[in-house]
Amino acid sequence: MAKWWWNDQGTFESLVFKRVPLGWIYRSPIQWGPFGIGRASHFLLSDTQKDEISKILYRVDRYLALTLVILFLPAFFLLWSFRAAMFSMPLSAVAILALCLLAAQYAWTSIYWLMLRRSLAKAQPTSERIAFGERFNVVATAAPRGFLIFYAASFAALLVFYGYVAFRMKIWDWSAPAMMILAAGGIALFLALLAAKRRAKQN
Repeated sequence: MAKWWWNDQGTFESLVFKRVPLGWIYRSPIQWGPFGIGRASHFLLSDTQKDEISKILYRVDRYLALTLVILFLPAFFLLWSFRAAMFSMPLSAVAILALCLLAAQYAWTSIYWLMLRRSLAKAQPTSERIAFGERFNVVATAAPRGFLIFYAASFAALLVFYGYVAFRMKIWDWSAPAMMILAAGGIALFLALLAAKRRAKQN
């Protein structure tokens, strides 16, 4: 049975586990700092501990996204119902969005903590890290080239579209520039992934 690249267990494990001479470095998903601010906890695991945690993560991640969607459907329904009021008060909309993101973060952090606390209690904390660049390269290597090109082109089209609409209709409230900035950020992200993929092939 074919697998989507982002659902491949090997790719997922490469994001959170790194082989070292003494075992495995594990990057814990449990982060209590708001919006993930702060350094993630890392642990040194044996092969047995790594296999135990890997099985837990694989089981949790299959249902975590669905659980969060079900939990936050009422919040998104309320936001959609009062969208006119939200867009007339952009700062309030941003504040509500931030609160929703924080609620989602603490919900999934709590789920991970409940599932992993016993296994991590036996693990040894370590100062070694799995750097952001290493995880970024894992995603770039695993993602198909066509996928990255498609989304880079899609964000470029969105940038052109929002720019055209803003100039043509003279819409210069907060929404048009915000969408253009998001589209430009999407282009930069997928171009960076393409560049990392090309470097990985050259090496």
